[in-house]
Amino acid sequence: MSIQAVSFGKTAQTKNGNKYEKAKAGGYAGLAAGVAVSAFNGTKAAKAVKNAMNATAIKNLYKETLPKLPKEINFKDFAKYVIKGTKVGTAMTIGIAAIITTSLAFGLGKVIDAVTNSIRAKKADAAAKTEKA
Repeated sequence: MSIQAVSFGKTAQTKNGNKYEKAKAGGYAGLAAGVAVSAFNGTKAAKAVKNAMNATAIKNLYKETLPKLPKEINFKDFAKYVIKGTKVGTAMTIGIAAIITTSLAFGLGKVIDAVTNSIRAKKADAAAKTEKA
């Protein structure tokens, strides 16, 4: 007993003119999985960055870069720019990672659909040959 792939009622035609049900569920499943994984990883990354950006870490960074900064910049300005820059950088990184993850998962789902459709087309051609014989 084999497990049949899910289809949404779309029909396609083989090169020989035989009809079969076209699979599309893999792309949708991949898209949903990619979004779920991206959301999970994004929240984990945001929490990690938030925990890392404490006052001690900013003070240490300020002390390291103090000789390179102009004299007019004080610690509050420095901390404000570091926190803002970190938030923007984190948001951009999470967004890019989410796009990549979702795209890869969707692509994998479409590959699975293509393999399933190829198998179904071969079965449709084989069934048509046995009916004619």
